[in-house]
Amino acid sequence: MKNIHKISIYFVILIVLFITGGGLILGRIHVMTIAHERLIEEHHEIDQITAFLTRIDTLMGLLVQQQDRTEFSAPELSLIEKLAKDLEQIRGTSVRGEEFEESGHSLAESRRFVSLFERFQRFLASVGQRPEGREELLGRLESLRQAGADLQAFYMREMGEAADHAQLIEVQVMHRIAVIGLVFLLLLCAAAVWFVYLINRSTLMLIEREKNLTIGLLAQSLSHEIRNPLSIIKSSTSVIRRKLPPDSEEYEITGYLRDE
Repeated sequence: MKNIHKISIYFVILIVLFITGGGLILGRIHVMTIAHERLIEEHHEIDQITAFLTRIDTLMGLLVQQQDRTEFSAPELSLIEKLAKDLEQIRGTSVRGEEFEESGHSLAESRRFVSLFERFQRFLASVGQRPEGREELLGRLESLRQAGADLQAFYMREMGEAADHAQLIEVQVMHRIAVIGLVFLLLLCAAAVWFVYLINRSTLMLIEREKNLTIGLLAQSLSHEIRNPLSIIKSSTSVIRRKLPPDSEEYEITGYLRDE
């Protein structure tokens, strides 16, 4: 009963250690998942900025090819509208100050991008209605392109940091899995050795108990076998003495034999 109690306690300890180790590993896996999600977001933002820069280059090419025009063509107006939407999307989803702050970006740098893109949004909203808008737009597109390139480089650095962070967490997770697995394996080996010891000790105690019981039964049987012939001899000598004269030598010898 005592051994069963010890085994139960040992198994409870193993279960607690297993749950604790699993919780630690799951915690790091959760952090690793967040790091990978951030890496995916950074990659998506880089793709978004790349498409934005491609539209700027396309619009600048159209403006240069048609410098003699005073009004915007339909493709140019379409690109201006798409650029305005891109600016709204980039500013609204990627360059908000609080999002930069939460993801570790520089708040001052994020505000600079917010202010710059807001000015370009207002400019793009009104440039199509001004006669001098083509030349003014062409002059400002280079600044807008430089701002987009700066933002792209900014996200490239962020993606590199996110990739390094995700890789570090993966190494930590693998390290914890290895350590916890090794500790759990050592505990299982110790439990196996302990169980073998308990079984051997119980077996030896059982053998000793059986041996003592056998010796007791043999002693009891031997005692009975010894007492039985003596009783026969005693009763026989008593019968013989009754048939002998009391003053004879045989009577005295049988009496002595009976007493012994």
